[in-house]
Amino acid sequence: MKKILILLLFISSNINSQNQELIKKAFSDYKTNNFDIVALENGFKGKETIYLKVFFKSNNKGEIFDIKVNEKNKIFESDLTSIINTIPKLNPNEYLDKGEEMKYGLKIYIKLSSSKSLKRKIKKGTISNIEFKILFVKEYFPVKWIELTQDNNTDFINFESIPITQNCKNLTNREEIKNCVSRDIRMHINRKFDISIASEIGVTGKQKVLITFVISKKGQVVNIVAKASREELIEEGIRAINTFPDFYKPGIVKGKPIDVKYTIPIKFYVD
Repeated sequence: MKKILILLLFISSNINSQNQELIKKAFSDYKTNNFDIVALENGFKGKETIYLKVFFKSNNKGEIFDIKVNEKNKIFESDLTSIINTIPKLNPNEYLDKGEEMKYGLKIYIKLSSSKSLKRKIKKGTISNIEFKILFVKEYFPVKWIELTQDNNTDFINFESIPITQNCKNLTNREEIKNCVSRDIRMHINRKFDISIASEIGVTGKQKVLITFVISKKGQVVNIVAKASREELIEEGIRAINTFPDFYKPGIVKGKPIDVKYTIPIKFYVD
């Protein structure tokens, strides 16, 4: 089993949106024996844990569409689609500030019933809840792009007033604010960046994802780009920082708000 040593990130708990909770509830409330039946019919063993991936989108009305199941999980497509179709309309206000559509990705680990247990359930006509070991919902907010003005300054630390996050708004010392903002960004990436992707795509050794983004005059995180050895790591880096909340105040130069570029590396080691 691959071990991952995180060099930059710190341990922290994840924070779910209202839409994430609606999605999780639809899965946890759903009753079916089909996952067990299909899995055992296709060579899986009883009590085995199976890993599933599925993606879908929601529009500006919160309606779900474009459901796509990972190619390896096609035998479960019908059941995954049925569950997703029970999800109520999502709240588009959670993503409309960045675009008309939101993409969701689900990583699902299900523990199968034993063959004996499944036979008993079928004989009794019992339909039970799915036994989830892990149900992880990712949000892929659409990246917002703006046209940068000529007076844009790329040096974060030399601003008259640097951009300030909500958590740092009560600080007055410039150095404390800078450290607080940097810590906020690092901790957010730690909560959102899915390190396990490295193992899934088979990369080893030292890995680095370099993320660059702009804190706009309105305090929004926009124009996100990333560099990494694999496209999957680039996508995950962009996804992670794109969920960062708006800044309390933008950068200020000569009393006027300005667009500010910010760069942060994510470094980790996969053994």
